Amino acid sequence: MLPQTQKTAQYRRLSGSVVLACVWLYVVPGQAWALETARELVMRGDQLLHQARAEPEGKPREQRLSQAVDAFSKAYGLGRRQAKMHALVGVAQGYLLMRQAPSHFPFLWSAPPLKRAEKSLQHVLALAPNQAAANLLMGIALWRRAELATSSAELRGRSEHYLRQAARAGMNVQLPASEPAPGRFAIGDTILALQYADARGTGRIEDLIFIYTRQPETHCYGMVVSDGTAYPLVSDADTGRMASTAALSALDVVLQTAGHPLITLMWEAEGSPNRVQFQWNGTSFEALQAAAAHQ
Repeated sequence: MLPQTQKTAQYRRLSGSVVLACVWLYVVPGQAWALETARELVMRGDQLLHQARAEPEGKPREQRLSQAVDAFSKAYGLGRRQAKMHALVGVAQGYLLMRQAPSHFPFLWSAPPLKRAEKSLQHVLALAPNQAAANLLMGIALWRRAELATSSAELRGRSEHYLRQAARAGMNVQLPASEPAPGRFAIGDTILALQYADARGTGRIEDLIFIYTRQPETHCYGMVVSDGTAYPLVSDADTGRMASTAALSALDVVLQTAGHPLITLMWEAEGSPNRVQFQWNGTSFEALQAAAAHQ
């Protein structure tokens, strides 16, 4: 039998160990019971990017972009290989939209936003040289650097290399020197969404949803790039557009208990909220609804 004082001391040590263990399990990244998983953080970052893109230039927009970068950086710390790549693609988009980089960032040195975007994309392309989103964004980043450089030929050549890689990966991309083609994304067009999801219900987050507007048009086009093939998201069969004019406010991919996932896009057109839904039918994405969304 232990003396009472020894029993008390032992109990306190054991209780303290249990408390510390509980705290450790709660805060250690990567545990199943963490507040948010890497995938959830990537999705939150994507939502913040949508919100930032819908806002005018200014401090609120920059704050939203910083929040998005923060969410993606946390996802990078928590996630495995695929989640890390998706987080870096999100980080790069945030930096390409920023006017000024935030004062701190967990895994990159202090540098201008454009350089940070390029560095993030280099990490992705080192792991997956053919990744469609990273090649497209790297082409855009290098083209912007070329516009700021006194000697730009080398940067423009590298930019076109990555744009060609994006086209080979299935993206409907137009090279800067080529003739304009209706509906094809060009270097000066506006990206509204560029994110990976399980859009076909395969159980893999490998489908790239790409929404953009042509410049100087306001028409909105969309596609899902899967296994090197671009599947258009078309709600107007006569024009091949997703919407005539759009400011995308939300994009959700919702799994269904029966059938393929639903891609739901919300946007503002002439001051009214609108919604369109697409669903994979085995060979293409079919528009299920394109109507005013009543709150």
